[in-house]
Amino acid sequence: MDNTSLDMRNDLFFTKLLKQAPIYTIMTIHERIKNSSMLADKYAVICGIVNKQFNTNFSPGFIQQQIEFFSSSELFRGYLRLSTDVDQMITSYQKLTNYSIVFMKIEPMSKKCIVCSDNDNELPLYQVSKTFIFQENILEQCITLYSHCNKCKWSYFPNSYSHDVMRKQYIRKEQFLNANELYFGGECVYSHRILVSFSTALLAMRASFHGFVKYFNNMFVNKTTFPEKRLDEKNFQINWIIYCVLKLLFQWSDEDVIEIPYSLYEKDEANAFFDRHKSQLYSAFVKYWSNQAINQTSNCTISCTDILIVDGHQKTARVTCKFNKCYDNTIEELGPVLVGCPKSVSKHPNSTWSSLCKKHVEIVANCGSQVMEFDPSDDVTEDMCNVKRNELSDDQARLTTYGFLVSFYSCGIVAGFDESIRSESPRRVLRHLIRIGRLSKPPLGVIYDTACSIKLYMTTRKSIIWYIPSNVLQPHSSQLNPTQPNPTQSNSTQVNPTQPNSSVNYKITLSYYLILNVVDNAILIN
Repeated sequence: MDNTSLDMRNDLFFTKLLKQAPIYTIMTIHERIKNSSMLADKYAVICGIVNKQFNTNFSPGFIQQQIEFFSSSELFRGYLRLSTDVDQMITSYQKLTNYSIVFMKIEPMSKKCIVCSDNDNELPLYQVSKTFIFQENILEQCITLYSHCNKCKWSYFPNSYSHDVMRKQYIRKEQFLNANELYFGGECVYSHRILVSFSTALLAMRASFHGFVKYFNNMFVNKTTFPEKRLDEKNFQINWIIYCVLKLLFQWSDEDVIEIPYSLYEKDEANAFFDRHKSQLYSAFVKYWSNQAINQTSNCTISCTDILIVDGHQKTARVTCKFNKCYDNTIEELGPVLVGCPKSVSKHPNSTWSSLCKKHVEIVANCGSQVMEFDPSDDVTEDMCNVKRNELSDDQARLTTYGFLVSFYSCGIVAGFDESIRSESPRRVLRHLIRIGRLSKPPLGVIYDTACSIKLYMTTRKSIIWYIPSNVLQPHSSQLNPTQPNPTQSNSTQVNPTQPNSSVNYKITLSYYLILNVVDNAILIN
């Protein structure tokens, strides 16, 4: 018998077997689960899958017979080409094309309306035009779906729900914390892993957004089928910041639903979101991290003390609005404290106003440039501070802020911070300490490099700072009688304020005014 006749007989036999059963499907399932130790009877499992899919009535014995025959015959096994990895084959071909063949599908957070209480039907699904998902080490095109309620007009996306007419968007705690992918609008979806990867790089390597994005694009994007689609620095930055802010809000509050900007790329909406939550976040931050009992680190030793180190750091400077007359009026003892405007400058065509934010451009336009001039009587005089740092007349040539002022413990935990829009001064340092003291237990002491300026300023202003009638103070666990010296202070350096009227009850707390005792450059707070 010649080879041609033998091949024809083999082909006829193989065709007969294919007519009897879906051999390729049976062998493919067997290849996938043959090494699974969880299956006590894999032939019965394969038989059940095939019968359900093709509405057949095969027995496990027949399935076993087919699998053993094709597994033992190299000739017929070659006909099936089971050695080919289909997933790898698609991926390899996709690299040669400009479109995706297989898409990841990202479902909406709900397929039923959660606003309409009487709507129990599943909502129709729609697809966001074109989206890409940035994984930790790959870029892929994906199908992002959302559901829409025609009755109340709310749309439900993978992580949030929004209303186009009201321009409102909300996110729920449960959907946010359990999400593997984050989508806040636009054409970019970010996996949870890539956001965590940047957080890790930021903490471990002090990575910047620019450096991380450049690394990702060089390592992964150029190897994908979408070389024209790259990780955008500004887009990734705002998504990561919103992600981190939401994590903190859900961790430090009892809120289950939080409103987020309808569009992350509208600057005014994003700024309004941060302004809405900054005081809440700062308060929660100070209360949490100033509690040393629950925040022990590997650097904490038996020698750790409840002493705050206060220092300024200028490397993180940025360009802000140059409208100088911005005050903090929330601290009664200090009066208005000049802090400067923290807003970014607007892109105004008028060069005179190009260094102002949008709000102060309008103020100067309506009231004139004289609103930016200072009243000399507001300045700190030389007899109040011998280390004067230009309270009102900062370096006019300086284009950036002065970094930030931070208070931290010796083990490295930061208890509080303030951005230094203007340079350090005694009043701004006192404001910084009082803001922390209003939210947390007073530390045993504070170390500051120019503590002498604080002492001189407070000595001069003691009648204003040190004594306030008790009816304006809130109760505090640690109270001192101002008429009695603190036993922990040295008599030689103790400050003796003017005695208050004995008919009025006085309390001393860090929240409203400080008793500071200078020893070299250390300030002891009682």
